[in-house]
Amino acid sequence: MGKASGTLQNTKKNYFNPDLWSDILFFDSIKSVVTSKKALLSVDNQTYCFMVNPKLTKPLIKRAIEKYFNVRIFKINVSNLPRRQKRVGKYAGFCPSYKKVTVTLNYDDTINLFSDI
Repeated sequence: MGKASGTLQNTKKNYFNPDLWSDILFFDSIKSVVTSKKALLSVDNQTYCFMVNPKLTKPLIKRAIEKYFNVRIFKINVSNLPRRQKRVGKYAGFCPSYKKVTVTLNYDDTINLFSDI
């Protein structure tokens, strides 16, 4: 049996294959902007932090951020953060693990994260 092009036949192996997924799913994979004190101080150096889907790779993160914010990326640093234990009363569970991405932009690009209100 031959390979079917454009189908989701091997979804477990290549979950974020750029040929199979549209750009809308890449934009949904950027979950939030990190607004910690350290991350906000690094905005002056054109360094931004994002929370992304843990299954994304560096080239896919770069492609998504460049298309969504219309900037050019100079460097990407990725850290996989572990899951945390959480307790509600007598029940113990876990918060999901996530991936934090630190992106350094080219010297003439900026991202306007907050409005000037």
